[in-house]
Amino acid sequence: MKFPRATHLVVLGKSWVDFAHIRALLADLGLEVNREKTTVNNIKKGFEFLGYSFREISSEEGLEGKIRLTPTGSSIRRVIEAVEKATEFDPSFPRPIECVLEDVQKVVNPWLHYYHHTEYVEGLEEIQRYFNAQLRQYTSKYRETELSRMQEGRQISKAF
Repeated sequence: MKFPRATHLVVLGKSWVDFAHIRALLADLGLEVNREKTTVNNIKKGFEFLGYSFREISSEEGLEGKIRLTPTGSSIRRVIEAVEKATEFDPSFPRPIECVLEDVQKVVNPWLHYYHHTEYVEGLEEIQRYFNAQLRQYTSKYRETELSRMQEGRQISKAF
């Protein structure tokens, strides 16, 4: 069986994991552990991996031993930055709102697909709040530009 060079793996266990056993299993698959990139973490402290944040749910919530999987803060920030870029207003070439919405969907939909099996609601709410503010700002500038162009058009037609 062949695997791509960049194979990523997280091993979670309820008790201490026997790393010799893990290495043997990986060797059977033709893989080996990269010691420089391998870390041992306690799930109670949590860790981030490939844009996901792993954290054990505390016993106060009555779900001890369950893992909470959420998008990382940096992942959410990258989407917000992409939404900001997609909603930038250029007065010399104002794009219709529909085009702006399509561009935002091209950013948000893949993010939702990647994180659809996680608890992404908090991140999505943050993205939504930012998007709403950006869209209000874009719409306001778009209307101002359109009104200005209409007024310029009237002045030109009066001149003739």
